[in-house]
Amino acid sequence: MSDNVIHPNIINRPDAASVISSGITLIVLSVVAVAIRFWARRHQNAFYRADDWLTLPALAVNLVLGGMTIWSWKSRSLGYKTPVAPPGVDPLDLMDPRIQIGKKVTFALELLQAISLACTKASLLFFYRRIFYTGLKNTFHWITLGLIVFIILWGITFFFAFMFICGTHTTALWTDIRTINTECKAFLPVEVAFGVTDVAVDLAVFALPFVMVLKLRMSRPKKFATAAIFLLGAFAIAASVMRLVVLINAVITVKKAYQKSKTGANNGTVAAATVWGNIESCATLCTACLLVVYAPIRDLMKRYIWGSARASSYDETISAKSQRMWQLSQAASYGIEGFDDSTTDNVPMVAQVTSTAHKDAPTTTHNQDNESDRESVNQGRINVIRTLEQVSHNL
Repeated sequence: MSDNVIHPNIINRPDAASVISSGITLIVLSVVAVAIRFWARRHQNAFYRADDWLTLPALAVNLVLGGMTIWSWKSRSLGYKTPVAPPGVDPLDLMDPRIQIGKKVTFALELLQAISLACTKASLLFFYRRIFYTGLKNTFHWITLGLIVFIILWGITFFFAFMFICGTHTTALWTDIRTINTECKAFLPVEVAFGVTDVAVDLAVFALPFVMVLKLRMSRPKKFATAAIFLLGAFAIAASVMRLVVLINAVITVKKAYQKSKTGANNGTVAAATVWGNIESCATLCTACLLVVYAPIRDLMKRYIWGSARASSYDETISAKSQRMWQLSQAASYGIEGFDDSTTDNVPMVAQVTSTAHKDAPTTTHNQDNESDRESVNQGRINVIRTLEQVSHNL
């Protein structure tokens, strides 16, 4: 069966490995991204809002698309060579089950991807309103509101455009080529229109936060650092652009094939549209979720990675200062005269304290000497008390 596998070309002829990988990756990354997003909201003790809830229908659609992609691979449809019409059968009338499965998957992809992308793009706009909207009905308010309405209408329009792309004969899309050419003439123009408007909407949505960041009152380095977070949108834009390239290439390939041999799209062309559709859906949803989880992950890194080193250094400082406070308190209790605070780390306290009470006094004392000693002791106590106050203030 190895000769049935097509030559790998990720642009217009992805092989079976590319097809199954795109399906599995779409499912896994979509689930992980949405799960982390909701965890991040809970970690921040933030309410779930429209930008969060809109990721759930996008996730559900991505799970269906990933499952259908895996089904097409298991059925040896997408990623494998297009079946050839047996002798005596006109290629225009060929109805092979493997070709039909590939076209069903493509139809589901185009139909449901309009919902997935619309929900994800609207989620991004609601997220922008969540962080930038101040309650004033300014230009940002009306632009985001207008884009949200436009994207909802855009998704609904293309959903029904693909639903009725063959008129009321929807099943004609996965029949023979002769029927498709008769009943589904609008398929290729609608495909291209969807791809072009998809790229245009992506550019508008992902450019909006950069405009808002430039208006923030912060230093230029901080502006650049904040804007760099939104560069994640470049992955979604790149995926939508590549999908548009694949669609245009598919249109050219189908037209040439029909003019040359009266055949339609082969399995390689259909597989390319499926793979890049999965990549775009996955990249857009992951981008929308990663923008939310950036702050909580940064906080966790500060707490458990950078914070551990700081905490260790802080504990050592507190320990040293506590020992120093004890030494100073001992010195105060002895009533020192000349306390040397510069060597408390290495020299015992007894060696640092020189008190007149511990000096060898003559056997005969006079009142003048006693008064001098008391003044020295009192002065030493005053010095120690001042030092204690300084240390306690530093702690």
